[in-house]
Amino acid sequence: AQVQAGRRTESRLRTNLRAKLVSREDEERVRLVNLSTHGACTEHPGRLSGGDLVLKWLQFDAVGVITWTAGNYVGIKFLEPIPYEWVLATRLSNQGEKIERKIDEARRSALEWVEGQRAI
Repeated sequence: AQVQAGRRTESRLRTNLRAKLVSREDEERVRLVNLSTHGACTEHPGRLSGGDLVLKWLQFDAVGVITWTAGNYVGIKFLEPIPYEWVLATRLSNQGEKIERKIDEARRSALEWVEGQRAI
């Protein structure tokens, strides 16, 4: 079966993790939007130069190249596919981060209620 141009051949894991893009010129903090074994999408406020770069997230890093940009989003193709286990570990960490955010929101709401800043 042929793959249409511009279509992905594998699904991507949606994330909301902090990451870094490291190039020869500088290092930028970014948000890892999605991840697959062959590439990733990040969101960042600045401009990135082309060329090889390293995407660092959690305890992982992968060398890649920017293949597209759209506004604050950057598509990265890894030069070598990352192990599928890294995607799974990222998924587990992403779920843990979502749970932590929900717990933080619940704590904040409870504190606001205790302090009389929020109704039940």
